[in-house]
Amino acid sequence: MLVGLTIIIATIIALGVVMIMTSEGDSLPLVNGMIFATFGATALFWIAKGTVQYLRGDGSGLLWLYRPLATLPEWVGYIGMATTAGLLVISIALLVDDYIHLPRRQKGGRH
Repeated sequence: MLVGLTIIIATIIALGVVMIMTSEGDSLPLVNGMIFATFGATALFWIAKGTVQYLRGDGSGLLWLYRPLATLPEWVGYIGMATTAGLLVISIALLVDDYIHLPRRQKGGRH
């Protein structure tokens, strides 16, 4: 079950990296990709922090990933959560800005 969760989180991080790389100068997809990548990395950190003590006895194959993450200080997780929240606020601001200026961008729209 933990392996499946790790695969889902790795997919979220990969999705964020792909969104960042393919944003082509558009700020909204860039920020959303940063949100996905930061959220995934933070989630992986907190799961590693909470489960590494239970993985020591069963010889799990995830120790190579979770042990180094679990040794990081707790403030790394808090910084990750704060960064994700800040990026979410920026994303909402960019979305509202795009919505407000949408009629000017459409041909035949209100000016």
